[in-house]
Amino acid sequence: MTVFLVTYELVSEANRAAIVKVLHEFPSWSRLSHNVYAVSTPLEADQIYAFLCPVLDFYDRVYIVAVQRPFAGLGVDRVNRWLDGHLPM
Repeated sequence: MTVFLVTYELVSEANRAAIVKVLHEFPSWSRLSHNVYAVSTPLEADQIYAFLCPVLDFYDRVYIVAVQRPFAGLGVDRVNRWLDGHLPM
C-alpha cells in the first residue's frame, strides 16, 4: 500500500467535518497536524482526490502526495509510530 499525505486549506471551516469524515473512512490514517493527514491505501492519488471533491468548495486547496522513507521530524509519538509502521522503504 502507498502512504499519501493529504494536506488541505479551507475557505470555510464549515467543510472541515465533512473532509475529516472522508479521511477517517480510510482503513488506516493518522492526523499529523491541523490540516494534514497521512493515509495508507491501495488507491491512487487521483482516486483519493475524487473522494474528497464532493466536500470541497471551489476555493479550497488540497494536495495529495505519496511519501516514503526516510522521514524526519518531531511530533506526537503515536504519529511517529504510525509512520514507522506504514511508510515503505
